[in-house]
Amino acid sequence: MTERAHVGLTIEDLPFGAEIPDGMPASAAVEPVYETIPARLDVMAPGPVMGAFLSSVDVSRLSGYDQVVVLRAHQRMASFYQAAVPLSRGTNEESCDELGG
Repeated sequence: MTERAHVGLTIEDLPFGAEIPDGMPASAAVEPVYETIPARLDVMAPGPVMGAFLSSVDVSRLSGYDQVVVLRAHQRMASFYQAAVPLSRGTNEESCDELGG
């Protein structure tokens, strides 16, 4: 059993007489196990690689600092996509003509 499997479980949760796995904490005062993010996520350019990582991360498993870094990365991705929208639609006049304006 890995250390991550022990998160939230203590010796008190085991049935009487059960073998205690290595690394299982004795009390409920357990330090949470956080996942890590790439070291340079804060300066990574937005694009497919960053998007793939952000879509796979569980923010609730991150430390508070890493949650802020991930939030800022999401904002950079949103800005990246928002900036690409006008380029894919052509100029503003063409868009207005299509809408009848």
